[in-house]
Amino acid sequence: MFIHTFTSLGIGVPSSVNIGKNVIIGHRCCLCSCIIDDDCLIGPGSSIMEGARLERGCVITPYSVVPPGRLIPSGQVWGGSPATFIKELEESSKKEIVEQSYKHVEQALDHIKQIANPVNEQELEDSMTIGRYPDAITKELEAIKAAKTI
Repeated sequence: MFIHTFTSLGIGVPSSVNIGKNVIIGHRCCLCSCIIDDDCLIGPGSSIMEGARLERGCVITPYSVVPPGRLIPSGQVWGGSPATFIKELEESSKKEIVEQSYKHVEQALDHIKQIANPVNEQELEDSMTIGRYPDAITKELEAIKAAKTI
């Protein structure tokens, strides 16, 4: 994702990027001095240009370009280059977007746990076999095995 801002824009146009809660932003997106309200879904490869505003719960389809200053109303699906109205979102789709955002948060927390404690028993044994840091690894492996027997 690429986030960019301009130092000064026209009157009433923010020179910042504001992203609300429960927003899902696909990979390879470009956000430029725009406002994205809560519960929005932005498809991969999309660009949201300066001064654009995405109201709560809207969807931007993949590889779309929301032109400068465009307002995307709440609960609508827009797509294309430039983005145009496609349809109104159903209530079930709105709920699904929020549920997806929670799943993304859970995945992020799992990744954080893995990064915080990346060494598992097999990695330690492999490291001991090839002779990397034998003293520290032996102590850590013994601690892991002792914790399992408790």
